[in-house]
Amino acid sequence: MNILRNILIGAVSAAAVAAIATSASAQTSTGTGASADLTVSAKLITPLTISGVTGIDFGTAVTPSGGSKTIIMSPTGARSGTATLLASAAGSAGAFTIGGELGQVFTTTVTPTVPDGFTLVPALAGDTNCTFASGLPTTITTGTSCSVGVGGTLTVPTGFHGTVADSKLSITIAYN
Repeated sequence: MNILRNILIGAVSAAAVAAIATSASAQTSTGTGASADLTVSAKLITPLTISGVTGIDFGTAVTPSGGSKTIIMSPTGARSGTATLLASAAGSAGAFTIGGELGQVFTTTVTPTVPDGFTLVPALAGDTNCTFASGLPTTITTGTSCSVGVGGTLTVPTGFHGTVADSKLSITIAYN
C-alpha cells in the first residue's frame, strides 16, 4: 500500500510541476522575459491671464454727516447709495479681462484694501463668455477670454473729507 501511495504522490507531484512549467511558458513568449507597452499622455492648457482694464471710480459725493453713508457702483456703471451723490462726477465701474483655456474651471479671489474706517464690498458681473458661481467668475465658456465688470459698495465714515487714497482691489485667479 505504501508503494502505491508513493507512486500516486509522485504522479501528482509530477503533474503539478508540469502545470507550473506550462503556466510559466505561457506568460513568456521568448522564454527569457516579457514586455508590455503603455501609452503616455499629457494635456497642456493655455495659462490663465488677468489684466486690469479700468479701476472703479465711485464719483463724487458730499461728506457724510450723521453716520456713515454708502456709494454703490454696479458692475455695469449704475450708481446709487445713501450718500448725496453729485451728477457732475458720476464715476464708472471698473473692468478686467480673464484669459485661459475654454471650459477649464478656475477660482477667483477678490481682496479689497481701503483706509481705516471705510469698507468696500466688491460686486462682479461678466459677459456671456464666463460662468459665475457665488458672484465670481469660474469658467470661460466661449472663446479664450471673458470681460468682467467690477463695482461694489463703498461705505464712507462720518466726517471724511478728501480723496479716498491707498485703495485697491486685488483679484487672483487659479486653475482648479
